Amino acid sequence: HELRGKPSFNSHNDDDMTEESNERNKSFSRSVVIILAVVATTTIVTHLGVRSANEPPSSLRRQREGRRQLHLDPRTVELKLDQTQNWIAKSDSSVITTINVYNQTSIEETAKHFTGSFVPRILVFDGETFQFFNLQHKSISYPRVYNDRAMKAVPLLVGALKNIAPDRFKKNAPPFQLVYADGDSVQSDCFQDECNTNQFAPLLAFGSVPRDKTIFSNLQVFPVKAYIFSCLYDWKMNEEKYPSCTNWLEQLEYDQEVDFHSLTPQIIWRGANHGFLMDQTQFRKSNRVFFMSKDSAYFGEDSNDSKESTYERFMKLKQLRWDEVTPRWRGVLLTVEEELRRQEEPLSSSKSLPWINVKFPKSKDDKRLDAFLERGFPVTGDTIEADAQSRYKYLIDFGGGGGTTWRGTLTKLKMPGLLFHHSTPFVDWFYEDYLQDRVNCLFVNWDLSNLKEQYDWAESHPEEAKRIAEQGTKLATYLFSSAYMSKLYDNLFVNYLKEVVNAYKEDETMENSNWESMKSQYEQNGFQLTQITTCDDFDCVTDMGEGW
Repeated sequence: HELRGKPSFNSHNDDDMTEESNERNKSFSRSVVIILAVVATTTIVTHLGVRSANEPPSSLRRQREGRRQLHLDPRTVELKLDQTQNWIAKSDSSVITTINVYNQTSIEETAKHFTGSFVPRILVFDGETFQFFNLQHKSISYPRVYNDRAMKAVPLLVGALKNIAPDRFKKNAPPFQLVYADGDSVQSDCFQDECNTNQFAPLLAFGSVPRDKTIFSNLQVFPVKAYIFSCLYDWKMNEEKYPSCTNWLEQLEYDQEVDFHSLTPQIIWRGANHGFLMDQTQFRKSNRVFFMSKDSAYFGEDSNDSKESTYERFMKLKQLRWDEVTPRWRGVLLTVEEELRRQEEPLSSSKSLPWINVKFPKSKDDKRLDAFLERGFPVTGDTIEADAQSRYKYLIDFGGGGGTTWRGTLTKLKMPGLLFHHSTPFVDWFYEDYLQDRVNCLFVNWDLSNLKEQYDWAESHPEEAKRIAEQGTKLATYLFSSAYMSKLYDNLFVNYLKEVVNAYKEDETMENSNWESMKSQYEQNGFQLTQITTCDDFDCVTDMGEGW
């Protein structure tokens, strides 16, 4: 059940996809299809971690023989905080401490305002078992939903709820509901039309959320899928076996003892030609190059271009289209500009490397790049895997479709080099509390307007840059540790969930307070419920559906 290998950095929000890793993922996808062709039920069983290791299996588990299981030692392990490894957060502001009372009516009002891939889901205790549903309003068009993202998050939530409030979730107790979403990032009509989110139900967001917390007062950011799958779930099930993010750390195969000053002094990046916050109105213009065909009109060419050098023609394109390209493309254009300029002035730049090396990996499949290459604009480069990137002094973590990179930030923070953190309007769960400009990384504006300025500062302050890089590596080490996961679990899966449980009240407008009546009300009000996961006392079974 455990699939290992070098990181491919290609989750829906990730930035580092090389051609080699792309081929690896195509092969992996084919393997998954073959496996599921054998497993007719297409379900995954994951454990809750609420029983002792010696407890005999339930009859329900015996009935599930033949289904593909992610089996881990499910015993409960006492959480121990190693104070010697603790890292002081600049704040815990990412954890909401005050939650308004909510009921099914407020859940329905909440669900109507979230769209796209950020599909609202509800975790329901029906008085007997926990069930997990997509909650989709019939008036809203949703893309395909990835059910696999719930595979380990839901068992963590159910196990936590059972542990923190055993009497509340005993048999025949009143129903309970909480709202959950795990899309790449928040998509909502509230970005265009101001919403009174104080009337919304609390929403657990297992994805990227707006940096501006005033937009959604009800959102609580949780770790993204990559961290849940590679770190938190395994650790919670068996801390002895997984005392740190083993599945993530084993993929980071590079020399961490290298001297910072010996690293290659370039900003390095290789990754997918992916859009940037495409669903946010304010960034649609900057995604045009991602969608448009590259004909002569796009490049601003005319009959006089034959008299111009490649550098001159490129600078005309850059000036014409700069505001229409994604941050990744801006990095690529800055690299091409530097390389072509050096070809024009070979004597003045022959002794040093270009300051930036940001390119898309060479690919036979992405025809969108051919028009640039045919004109002599080198927008692609050789594949550079993670171990090779670790030998560069400066790294950048460009945000993707959700505005962040789910694996890239932590992976590059752990490397010996200095992380240039792409600071966008969206954040992941640890950004606000731990990342600090010129303390453990350098912040880069979303539009790269200060990228060269930050590079020049790092080059002119080598010892400070080294210190910042070392602090970044130490921070990443902590964020992968049992000490941090213990604190994270306590903050979100204990303290915050307790507040959510206490804030939920039965809807007084309903005649009956049983789950069947509640489900009927959803349907009457235009909602369609699709069941994804069912949990018994020990396990959760997830229907992978089309998303798998």
